[in-house]
Amino acid sequence: MSNNFKNISIILGIITIAFAGYYIFSQTKSDVSFSNNDQVMQNMLANSRVFINRRHALDQISLDLRLLEDERFRNLRSFTKPLVEPEKGKDNIFSEIEEAYVVEEVSLEEETIEESLDTE
Repeated sequence: MSNNFKNISIILGIITIAFAGYYIFSQTKSDVSFSNNDQVMQNMLANSRVFINRRHALDQISLDLRLLEDERFRNLRSFTKPLVEPEKGKDNIFSEIEEAYVVEEVSLEEETIEESLDTE
């Protein structure tokens, strides 16, 4: 790129940023005032009181960590076994299906005979 094009691009970028900043800061302030709305202020105070009460309750709890320092606890062993990821798919998609995966075929005649015996 030529130097003139770079300079013009930089100047246009600075002008764009300046315009955007002026537009954002020149907007009228929103009319959100907590002093005008007593209900909102009361809800905020009530929520603050609830938070403070819960915080005091949590501060009064003391945890006894002696259990974690006990030798019997530190000598516990893990008996978990690592999970073995099963093989996915097969090496040759055109090979025969292994016998472990073959499902016995049941003829429709056998099924209807079993159903009729169950209903009697």
